[in-house]
Amino acid sequence: MLGDLGWYWKATRHPLMGLVLVIPLLVFYEVGTFADFRNGGVSGEVRNGADAWLRSWCATLGAAGHVAPPIALVAWLGLSAARRWDSRPEHLVSTMLGMVIESLALALILWLFSRLWPDLLRHYGWELGLKSPEAGPVNSGTFRQALPLVGAGIYEEFLFRLVAICLLASVLSSIGVGAWTGFCLSALFSAWLFAAAHHWGMASQPYDPKVFSFRFVAGLVFAAVVTGRGFGVAVGGHTFYNLMVGLPGSWQTA
Repeated sequence: MLGDLGWYWKATRHPLMGLVLVIPLLVFYEVGTFADFRNGGVSGEVRNGADAWLRSWCATLGAAGHVAPPIALVAWLGLSAARRWDSRPEHLVSTMLGMVIESLALALILWLFSRLWPDLLRHYGWELGLKSPEAGPVNSGTFRQALPLVGAGIYEEFLFRLVAICLLASVLSSIGVGAWTGFCLSALFSAWLFAAAHHWGMASQPYDPKVFSFRFVAGLVFAAVVTGRGFGVAVGGHTFYNLMVGLPGSWQTA
């Protein structure tokens, strides 16, 4: 018998577990991007778009602006964990292993959903005029190609889910919107922002309605995961999915 897993469902939502899962990924990404630059890479070339935006917004802080995003992420989770320190999980290793398995399962479900998404739209009469996929540039090595994929899992969840939803929900609450309605409106807007952001800027991807609509729905899924299963599972699932579909020999998908 597996016993009572109530402790696990509660533990994953604690900010401490989000911090425990994110730290190794953050170190891999930050050290990797720094090492790539030191080895002759172009500054910012392997950075994820959300991370690049955060650093450009923080450029007014001077040299400190470069390290502001990871510090802000760790500080957000660290302060949240400190406020709930009395209720911190006891089974850190067991919870961590469960979160990794849960993240992998989430990534697999998203991959399957992405494969079925065009046929699902077509079934309901929404035939989208899709463009043929364009071959993108090939990065020099699996490690270098993995860096922005891991960065996306971290910083897109931080920016579009943790920060955007919390701020929007707080604003809506301040003008009298109920908590549930405020969360739903915030999740819808953050999902649209998440999908649209991939098509902004000079290095953005060409607009594809199938991909945009899938990312919008995925944004809603991640909003629900952050709320119901915790930030760590959302980051883990997003990162696993990115690596599954983005590395050489990966499973083609939206």
